[in-house]
Amino acid sequence: MDNLGTEKKLKREYNSLRNKLRRGLNIHRVADKILNEIYRGNKDFLADLKKATAFAEKKFSGRLRQDGKTPLFLHSLFLVLILDFFTIDDPGTILAAILHDTIEDTDTTLREIKALKFRSTNKPVYKFVNFLTQDKNISDKTTKTSVISPRVKKFVKILTGAPAEVVNIEIADRTHDLLDLDYMRKLDPAQAQLRLRNKIVRNKNIVRTITHGRIDCNKKMLGFFYSLLKKFR
Repeated sequence: MDNLGTEKKLKREYNSLRNKLRRGLNIHRVADKILNEIYRGNKDFLADLKKATAFAEKKFSGRLRQDGKTPLFLHSLFLVLILDFFTIDDPGTILAAILHDTIEDTDTTLREIKALKFRSTNKPVYKFVNFLTQDKNISDKTTKTSVISPRVKKFVKILTGAPAEVVNIEIADRTHDLLDLDYMRKLDPAQAQLRLRNKIVRNKNIVRTITHGRIDCNKKMLGFFYSLLKKFR
């Protein structure tokens, strides 16, 4: 499948899930459907996924994405679908993807993540999540000369040289960021254009920096990310 076909397939899948949730389908049922369809052949892994999902689902309860309608946790679940689409099925990576925003966007602590014991992997899932957590004690303000805030600069510096599992999750995260832009339709055109420009510059900077010189990240997913960027030139 070429990049255009990939984009259409992923967007169609995301829109379908989002619309079901907007019509009242419970996020827990969506999570169960996704995980059972992909990982039903691995009982230990599926049990771990449901443990991580139940934890994250509770932490994200009531939180919405920028459209003000879609449960925020759908983002983490959709990363699982993106990673699976690009044949990334390592338990440590998938579990960290489900949990990757819990510390940054909820009251979750690193200790809580570390306390989640998983049978399907020996990889340090809590360390992966910690890598993927931006420090909210650092300013996220941008300037007229730079749309990369001090917080993002520090985040990128930490991710540079991070394990491949972490880098692949971040590529998937930035990919979804470029696939889910419908909320901008509600903005004033000038504001939407500015926000889109800043998002593109920021995402490009993050991915380009953390993948520079690496041969261990998923090249097909990375190539797809750059194909999305080209659409906005």
